[in-house]
Amino acid sequence: MYLRIEMDTNKGNILFDTNDKTIKTVKDKDEGYYIYRENFKVYNAITNEIVAKITGTFLDEERCLNDEMDLYYISDIIDQESADAFSALLDDERYKYVSDDISWRPLLTCYLDTFYVMPEYRGKGIGTYLLSNLPDIFNVYLNRYIHAIVTYPKPLPLSGETITEKEESEMLLKMKRHLKRAGYAEIGKSNFYIQNFATKSDYEREREMEYGKT
Repeated sequence: MYLRIEMDTNKGNILFDTNDKTIKTVKDKDEGYYIYRENFKVYNAITNEIVAKITGTFLDEERCLNDEMDLYYISDIIDQESADAFSALLDDERYKYVSDDISWRPLLTCYLDTFYVMPEYRGKGIGTYLLSNLPDIFNVYLNRYIHAIVTYPKPLPLSGETITEKEESEMLLKMKRHLKRAGYAEIGKSNFYIQNFATKSDYEREREMEYGKT
């Protein structure tokens, strides 16, 4: 199936002057942002039907480090949910290792807060495909290498749709299985799942994509 992905950019909405004692206004600058949220819509390229919706909050590590900004402080700007996700990620030992082949690149860390495949497109391998290729998708659209992705799996019913507690529990188990299959691991008992994509060289990642993980 041919898919088309569109990004609704929000860059520039979370900019601030570090000289201000409190964050009151958005500053108009071409550069200087540290954290921002992006929405992606995945379409069936033939029918133009929406296949999936993806939302990520991105923490620009390079800009934070260059401006000596505290990553924990920056992660708290958008909302508490993002702050909790990034805090869990930053405290995890698996996040801290970066391959020498990757360390020189501008890096982004992502909180994947929405990953929703439309019901009629489930069971076709599309969700697994998108989840496995998220770092490359984000790299193409944001021109940044993804250091790590953290997510908190939670069932998202359609607007107006109601699901039973049993259905929600079954959906959650499926989501966790998909995450583990794609290489994510739970952070303790927090229900946050992480994958560090900066531990391997481009060559190693390309071989995995071609021949599968060994």
